Amino acid sequence: PSGREDRAAQIIVDFFTTGEGQSWITELHRDRLGNIMLRKKGGGANPPRLMLAAHLDEIGLIVSAIEDGFLRFSPIGGIDQRVLLGQEVIVHSREDLPGIIGAKPPHLQQPDERKKAVKLEEMTIDLGLSPERVAALVQVGDTITIKRDCCALKNNVYAGKAMDDRAGVVALVECLRRLKNFNHQAEVVAVVTVQEELGVRGAFVSSFGLNPDLGLAVDVTHGE
Repeated sequence: PSGREDRAAQIIVDFFTTGEGQSWITELHRDRLGNIMLRKKGGGANPPRLMLAAHLDEIGLIVSAIEDGFLRFSPIGGIDQRVLLGQEVIVHSREDLPGIIGAKPPHLQQPDERKKAVKLEEMTIDLGLSPERVAALVQVGDTITIKRDCCALKNNVYAGKAMDDRAGVVALVECLRRLKNFNHQAEVVAVVTVQEELGVRGAFVSSFGLNPDLGLAVDVTHGE
């Protein structure tokens, strides 16, 4: 999730340093915030700089409290709490731990409670471990991601948990692949940014650092 992008970032770094993408770019640089800058030099003298940006992070959760072996949590980014109940998750602690988001079951609720949507603060994560084992493995501040595989729908449509904005990152990679055989005048810098879900932080930092002549953000939107 936002602020903890290292695992996903390493896949990008490996692809462009030791993988097929190594020959597509002139330089790879990672700034102190974690943004990955993939530079392809232009052929002109004093060329203009084009910045393409897509964010790598995804919305997620963070452990806010541990109560009798169950985890309380808060959102990272603008997550829709209405879809959380019953979701499988992975808690990234001393080791990756599978869990499930639950709440008070209907047969223990009061009649008026059954008519209301369950609020985020009423949900907990069950790891299936004893309170002692949970205390030994998990800390407040550990991050949590939704466990959800990509799903193929009809008509060549796909659904997944982090299309926002891994789809944009894929678009940047494909752009660099297509540019590898072009002798373009402008310098192209594809930036895989971090912490977008926390306030577009990576995009701000990289934009000021690169000072491009033109910038283009690649992100998702709702389809019709």
